[in-house]
Amino acid sequence: MKRRRFPLLVAAAASVLSISLTAFTPSPDADGSPAGSSTEGTEFRRDPNDPAAVKGFLERQRAAPKQHKCNTSRAGHRKRVRRNGPTRWCIERIDPARAPKAPARSKIKRNAADPTPPQALCSKKPGQTNYDRFHACYEDTGRILNEDTGAVAGIFRWDVWATLSAKNPTWLMQAGVTVTSMSAELFEAAPWFVASLDCPQNQCEKPTPVKKRIFPNTYTYYELPTSIPGEGSIRYTNPTIILTLNTDHAWPGDGAAHPVDDPFNVRCDKETYIGGHGCVFYMGNAAAAIFSIDYANADTKYGDYREVVKHNLYAIEVRDNLKHYGHINYGNPLHRIDPNKIDANRRKVCTPAFQQKASSLGLSCDEYPYASSEEGGTTSLRRSCAFLPGPQNSAHGNALENVLYKPNRILPSLDEGGKHIQGDPYWVWVTNAPPKEKIPTVKQCDLY
Repeated sequence: MKRRRFPLLVAAAASVLSISLTAFTPSPDADGSPAGSSTEGTEFRRDPNDPAAVKGFLERQRAAPKQHKCNTSRAGHRKRVRRNGPTRWCIERIDPARAPKAPARSKIKRNAADPTPPQALCSKKPGQTNYDRFHACYEDTGRILNEDTGAVAGIFRWDVWATLSAKNPTWLMQAGVTVTSMSAELFEAAPWFVASLDCPQNQCEKPTPVKKRIFPNTYTYYELPTSIPGEGSIRYTNPTIILTLNTDHAWPGDGAAHPVDDPFNVRCDKETYIGGHGCVFYMGNAAAAIFSIDYANADTKYGDYREVVKHNLYAIEVRDNLKHYGHINYGNPLHRIDPNKIDANRRKVCTPAFQQKASSLGLSCDEYPYASSEEGGTTSLRRSCAFLPGPQNSAHGNALENVLYKPNRILPSLDEGGKHIQGDPYWVWVTNAPPKEKIPTVKQCDLY
């Protein structure tokens, strides 16, 4: 049977996971600032009907399901099959470190057409969902118990993963299950695993459950297409896969069905300033996009902005010697700000006097943290202000908008009726950078 195909992630241009930091439209103003940053009458603002405006909404979305433990309390008293009915089976999670050694992957039988999970992401930390902006994966190990005797009848491992698209609200929830050992008793019971999809309050489309027979040392693949229903501009869901054990010749116990992964926290939006209709994983810093800029060769189709990159590196590594905002190794990302606050942020650092001075020198004023971040506009002495070539400042703004913001659907903060929703987090990663002790000093605005 031909497998149904769904659009998946379209790779971000310039091979980066991206994020936009200053501009809402690509064309530059005369001073080198991206056009559209003016706050007067702007239409570029987050939908105030975002469900995240409700207190505790996102926290409730992130609640993990409780892992089930099999009930084998009576097993020590009567190690025998029930006389009044068939054997009862149960599945539960176990610590992968305590599981018997699995056969080599080359020894596992599998259909060559079945996809495999993104192993590096899945194995990053078993037992929890690992994220980037468009990918998520959960890997774990479980066992099948005879509930009446407490005997271990099988060991299995599984991966649950999904790839979202910045341009499509439909995606696949995928799962791969491998039974690495199976007792003769369980084999004779003719076991099946049924994979079904669940999410709270019907916040996702629930496809028909997929039932497949399981065999020892065999990889079994499941795919469950889904999307977020409804008409809201910004919507959230956290689908999880339920794995159910069925058999032809035995009776599933009370623990034969339970969630096998933490919920995948998905947000889909149709915000017009990002364009189209797409989805991202929004789970905090782990899913934050990364703006990757090259210290040695920041000359792209949007122009050369090497001096801006040098300023960014100096500001992050040297000038900000406490928080290092934007540097992934220090854990303090930047967050996109409400566009109505960008100009005020900019004027706090690139003051009108500094802007006039820069213009008289044929340059433009550049600040870090970015004026379009919630961390920008700070009066802290650790912020950085430099005079740089205007065309480079403009090229940087264009790259941020077209390579970073839009492909990663970065939503700004929202301040509505006294409520505040933090903007999406992101990292700034400078590649090919010199060691910290060799980073050149960037002259500050107040020294001109």
